[in-house]
Amino acid sequence: GCPVLTSPAGSVKEIAGDSVVYFDPLNMNELLSKLKEILHITKSTERRKESGKLRANEFTWEKSINRHSEFYKSLL
Repeated sequence: GCPVLTSPAGSVKEIAGDSVVYFDPLNMNELLSKLKEILHITKSTERRKESGKLRANEFTWEKSINRHSEFYKSLL
């Protein structure tokens, strides 16, 4: 995994959870500060990297197919 810096726009928060670092895209000072934060390896950075890997496992094609299949079956 690698550190991720993103804005909380759209469904990003729902998908990424607390495994990323968020910044206000209209605040360049905050972007710079958060970029510096993720470039320095800390316990928090390592935790987010591991959390991100676990979070990514929640979004597989197999799980997506199964969820859609169950939904369609429930409509019948």
